[in-house]
Amino acid sequence: KGAGRIKSLGSGADQNPVDLGSEVREGDVLARLETEELKLRVEQAESQLEQVRAVLGLDKSADESNYDPSKAPSVVQEKALWDAARDNWDRAKALERETAITAEEVQQRKSLVDVAAARYESALYGVAESIALLGARRAELGLARQALKDAEIRAPFAGVVEQRYVVPGAYVQVGDPVVALVKVNPWRFRASVPEREAAAVRLGQRVSIHIEGEPRPLEAVIARISPSVEASNRSLTVEAAEQAASEPPGQAGPGGPEPQLRRGLFAEADIHVDPDARTLAVPRAALREFAGVEKVWRVSGGEAAEQPVEMGRQNDEFVEILGGLSDGDVVV
Repeated sequence: KGAGRIKSLGSGADQNPVDLGSEVREGDVLARLETEELKLRVEQAESQLEQVRAVLGLDKSADESNYDPSKAPSVVQEKALWDAARDNWDRAKALERETAITAEEVQQRKSLVDVAAARYESALYGVAESIALLGARRAELGLARQALKDAEIRAPFAGVVEQRYVVPGAYVQVGDPVVALVKVNPWRFRASVPEREAAAVRLGQRVSIHIEGEPRPLEAVIARISPSVEASNRSLTVEAAEQAASEPPGQAGPGGPEPQLRRGLFAEADIHVDPDARTLAVPRAALREFAGVEKVWRVSGGEAAEQPVEMGRQNDEFVEILGGLSDGDVVV
């Protein structure tokens, strides 16, 4: 948020520097800016605020929310002058009735009353202006303090540093990147579902994610589904999120599991659209293929005969049979 010269990266110039692969927790210092000028701006704003409070006759502990403008020193002074001018005018009118003073002198004192009244009103307006200025000075002080606070750039979340963009001594403007921070815990899996299968996808469905080199799948659930199908490849984008009870492979650190799970890993996933569904399957060892035709040896009446079959999905152990066999058939 702040602009200035980078003083250090991490918690200190020589301790825990932030660099590629550094694990940080939420709130950890990523970089510090030089603060000498920022501290001077805070002091300047504090002095300007106290200057306005002094004009209003307020000390540091006083609350101006219930401040009475008529109690301001300048207003009290002008009110006293106005009262004195009215008293002089009243005495002049009494002397005029006794012909002890001329009408011209009475008019002069009346003019002094009008001038004093105008100055009193001006003093009230001046106090209102000072109260408004007090709010502006307080806002300026808040901005100066916030700028000083923003001189410490802290991690908004726990993660791992993917890239460092600056070095100590570099000058950064507001909005310039300092580091690229990757949030890897909890992890997410994004995939594309073919349009023909998209209608079966629902929020909350279980997902088994298979990563090459990992002996067991990661378990997740569908957390987000795109409202539209991609026009370029006619597929639906979905996101699966890590389940709360899931324990991903690898040792978890402050920024997430290490070292297997990395941002950008390619994986394949099975979405369980109907966990209770049943199918007909045979062991892979029972299947034979010849001239592009899949067959099994089915046993019937004590004899084995070739039986063409239609295959479906398959894994390392079993092959789904879509046609050619019935439940209960015995195969070799």
